[in-house]
Amino acid sequence: MPDGEEPTNDGPTDEEKVTKLRAGKKAPQDFKRGKKKPVQKTVWICMDPEIADEYAQVNEAYEFMKRRLSVGANDDKFMAEYDEAKRKEQEMREVLRDNSTKFVFRGIGMRRFDKLVDKYPPTDHAREQIKKQGGNPDNLRWDPDTFGQALCEASCIEPEGCDFDEIFESDDWNDIEIGALIQAAIEANGSRQVVPAGNV
Repeated sequence: MPDGEEPTNDGPTDEEKVTKLRAGKKAPQDFKRGKKKPVQKTVWICMDPEIADEYAQVNEAYEFMKRRLSVGANDDKFMAEYDEAKRKEQEMREVLRDNSTKFVFRGIGMRRFDKLVDKYPPTDHAREQIKKQGGNPDNLRWDPDTFGQALCEASCIEPEGCDFDEIFESDDWNDIEIGALIQAAIEANGSRQVVPAGNV
C-alpha cells in the first residue's frame, strides 16, 4: 500500500454483519384477525371388528419381529421372516384403512364451546354418580350423558352430515368407540396451540 494512502476494507463491517443477520431472521407474524386456524383432531374407527382383530394379530407379530431385530437378530432366515411380517402388516393396514371411517373434529371456539357447556349442565344424577365413585361433583362441567354427542355434532367436519343420533343410539357401537369420538371432539376444543417463547 503506498505511503499516505488510507487503508480500505471492501468487506462488511461487524455492525453491517449484525444488521444483516437480524434482517434475515423471520420476525413473528403480526396478529391478524381471523388468521388463526382452529385445532383439528382425527380418529379412525374400523367398521368391521373382525378386520380390526386380524390387524391387531398381524401387527403384534410384526412388532415382535422388530424387537428381535433391535437386539441383533439378522441372520438370513430371520430377515426373511421379518420381511414377510412387514409385508403382511402393510397389506393388512391397507385393508384396515379401507374398512374404516375417518372422523375429523374442528374446534368451535371458546364462546360457542362455553355456550354448549351451559346448555348441557351436569344433572343431579350425574353429580351423585361422580360422588359415589369418589370424585368431586363440583369438578363436573357438563352432563356426561348428553354433552358428548352435542359436542361431536357441533365439531365434526368429516364425514359431512354424520348422523350422530344413529351412532349414539346404535347397539353396534361400543363405549370405547364412542368414547374415542368424544375424546377427539374434546381435544379439538381443548388442545393448547401455544409456542414456547424460546422457540419464536
